[in-house]
Amino acid sequence: MAERTIVGVDFSGAGEDNVVGKTWVTEARFDTDIGRLEIEGCQRFSRVTLAQHLGQEDYAVAAMDFPFGVPTAFAIYWAPNALEMPDLWQVAYELGDRRRFREIVDEFAPAVADEFLRVGDLHVPGCYSCLHRVSPNMVPMTFEGMKLLHNLWENGGFHVPPLLEPEDLARVLLEVMPGAALASWDLPHRGYKNGRNAQELRTQILDGLSEASGIELINLEDFRDLCMDNDDALDSIVAAVVAALWAMNNGDNAFIRPSANHIVQEALQDYEGARQISAGINHLTEVQAARLEGWIYAPMPPAN
Repeated sequence: MAERTIVGVDFSGAGEDNVVGKTWVTEARFDTDIGRLEIEGCQRFSRVTLAQHLGQEDYAVAAMDFPFGVPTAFAIYWAPNALEMPDLWQVAYELGDRRRFREIVDEFAPAVADEFLRVGDLHVPGCYSCLHRVSPNMVPMTFEGMKLLHNLWENGGFHVPPLLEPEDLARVLLEVMPGAALASWDLPHRGYKNGRNAQELRTQILDGLSEASGIELINLEDFRDLCMDNDDALDSIVAAVVAALWAMNNGDNAFIRPSANHIVQEALQDYEGARQISAGINHLTEVQAARLEGWIYAPMPPAN
């Protein structure tokens, strides 16, 4: 039996770094030979505790629900010397102040219509830009997430797809979106958080998650009440299922991946300011762009 520890994180950029808030973490043991997942715990963490925990724990995959980077056009505006995600993470860490980051976002994209999707976001229907201001948590979540990744990256021994794998690869940090995973499994992915029928939709998710994902969750019932009460806890469990799927397949043929052949100029959209800023970058491949912007690793829909 090949058991591995996996982690699912529903991340929040709200509040102070050392205060236990809305970040939820699910840890589980996963048998990669038979696809069986046993949840060991689902609880709240502060961002400081989460960084310490992920930096010390021996696990295979941590799937985390926040944007790992920013759109290329904004990266050129904000951090023109950044070539890949770790460069952005360092700039965010050195900036430190989320309020200043929000000011920079507002300077670049003063209207919602000016917000950009990343290249990978185009593969996720209904995905918001990580510069989105209508949701008050989106911009701080992006910023605080990049700061967290900087701390982890400095420790070494991590692989963050689609960056090149380090020689001392030990653990995978994977950007995921629970809603995108649920949609790929044909489970409710809208309205289960705050909608009128949220309780019914959460029940459908919990009842169908094992069969739809192909990952056997042997003790999900023990966490049913928690998930019915808290959608963030549910999202962390869904993220853990995505992490298990990656651990079982190493991502092969199970996830939508960036293409080395697809040119991404359409991702720049029809915004004159961004076209000017982005001059010369409209011949990037998806892989090249994703190494700077990040990539949501959504499971492939089941074959019909």
